[in-house]
Amino acid sequence: MMAANRQLKICLVGVAGNGKSTLGNILLGLEPDDDGGFETSSGARSCTLGVQWKDGNFRGRAGQPIRVIDTPGHGDGEGRDKELRRNMVEELKKQETIDAFIWVKNAQDPRYTKTEAEYFQILIEIFGGAYFHNFVVVFSRWSFSEKEEQKRNKLKKPVTFEGVKAELWDSFLRDYKGNRSLVQVPMMAIDALYDSSDKSEVDAFENELRLLWHTMNQFSAKPVSNIEMALTKIEKLKKQVEEDQDKVKKMKSRLRQMEQQKQRELELQEAEYQRRIKEAESKIKEEKERMEGPPWVKFISFLATPLAMLLGRRLAIGK
Repeated sequence: MMAANRQLKICLVGVAGNGKSTLGNILLGLEPDDDGGFETSSGARSCTLGVQWKDGNFRGRAGQPIRVIDTPGHGDGEGRDKELRRNMVEELKKQETIDAFIWVKNAQDPRYTKTEAEYFQILIEIFGGAYFHNFVVVFSRWSFSEKEEQKRNKLKKPVTFEGVKAELWDSFLRDYKGNRSLVQVPMMAIDALYDSSDKSEVDAFENELRLLWHTMNQFSAKPVSNIEMALTKIEKLKKQVEEDQDKVKKMKSRLRQMEQQKQRELELQEAEYQRRIKEAESKIKEEKERMEGPPWVKFISFLATPLAMLLGRRLAIGK
């Protein structure tokens, strides 16, 4: 929990066009499009071309000092993500600590998108996974008016705020391979364009802002002193990984070539051995035939044995 009157540093994150700058103005007690606040935009083009911050008090009330840090939106429609990301790293290095990260999410599109996954990977690379401990989701474009509530209830599949929160968190967990050990972060909805004449909208606006202030005050400030390694080093490491992967690929290709060459050599050796075996067998056969002589010699040898036996018996009788 933060000490009394210590300035609370709040970092707004999210994709372009979801209302980060508008929320920043509301937190400072300004009108959504106040000329003295952050520049706002309703499209996918990011109005925030670099990290900007403004000091003031929460909702303009004395004794609640805050610094709102507005970051460039990822998924910028003009393809400036890399430039904006580099600027974000360099500027956030100037902040010693961050007390709270507010993910501004469009309630009309509650699913966790590929663009957001890319953006959060950047934040993890900058701050490490510990920043999730200081994380809050604030939904924009969710009206608490009775009229809008009735419209949502008449839909074929009624839409509730609890359902929107569940859809976001379930899709977020699916991207993290279903890691259910992650504790759901606090979520609330702040309608910057609420109707001040509608009591239900006014009450919801006040209640959600009180909840946000209370939640942020429970966090412990996260240091960003080691952020200088974030972008340059990460890009260098990624390049090294790519180079090493290319080397491994070439080594595997070379190994396959060596194996193929070795296989060919073995096949040639085997063929040579087979030739030598056949040659030796042929010579053995020839040598045997030479030693045994022609077929008639075999016949004489065959007759010689019984004749010798007969002659031997006669000689024995004559004696």
